[in-house]
Amino acid sequence: GDDDDTGDDDDSGDDDDSGDDDDTVPLDQDGDGWTVDDGDCDDLDASIYPGAAEVCDGLDGNCDGALPPSEADLDGDGVPACAGDCADTVATVYPGAPEICDTLDNDCDGVVPASEADPDGDGVGDCGNDCAPNDATIYPGAPELCNGVDDDCSGAPAIDEFDTDGDSYLECDECDDLDGISCPACPAVPVPLDGTASYDADLDPLGYLWTAAAAGPGSVSIPSPTAAVATGEFVVPAAPTPGGSTSATFVVTLEVNDCLASATAFRVVQVVCSGTP
Repeated sequence: GDDDDTGDDDDSGDDDDSGDDDDTVPLDQDGDGWTVDDGDCDDLDASIYPGAAEVCDGLDGNCDGALPPSEADLDGDGVPACAGDCADTVATVYPGAPEICDTLDNDCDGVVPASEADPDGDGVGDCGNDCAPNDATIYPGAPELCNGVDDDCSGAPAIDEFDTDGDSYLECDECDDLDGISCPACPAVPVPLDGTASYDADLDPLGYLWTAAAAGPGSVSIPSPTAAVATGEFVVPAAPTPGGSTSATFVVTLEVNDCLASATAFRVVQVVCSGTP
């Protein structure tokens, strides 16, 4: 009977018409000593319960809501790190995997096959037809450089890496390798000149005068020499050598005055002209 006036007596049965047996004790279905009410997150597996030792099975063995990182199969190859996957972010690498030509230890036996060795570190092993295994700039698919070398292992240098006219310069080096014509002189190089950072302590109006001279061969002109902001046209007189360059140095001077006093500043400008097409 309901001796404590709670609506439910102490024996089994649905005494308070709630729809369930209020005196039923939760079952430990897997016999591990823990019930669902105790925190057993899988009461059908006796190896899973709060505080259980984690084993390499891809399951949350201790019911803490987290899978140990070593049990996660990050690359989806079916083998987690705890099971011996020596590169769990590369799906082609796991114990027993077939060796492929990728310079990696695919089967995790601790050895990269000799045919996959990459002594120059360019990512292509001998099995990948690296035609220069000791030169990191030469491998299949490498960009062709202007050097007369078969950089991409295609069997021959690029078509513009030959000296067609026999003047010791490659076509890719020279402005025109078909007739031996040297590179043309460089056009005038415009250089902006800005004197607006100048100031007068008395706030008097300022006047400006730009001048420039070549420190050696070269020429320069300044179309608006009295403007606060002007442009200098710098000319390098000598043509560059094929595949090389030539340069000229100039000294630029700015004189600022307020009719009573003046100040002068100068800068050195170097203009380089390249002979590469």
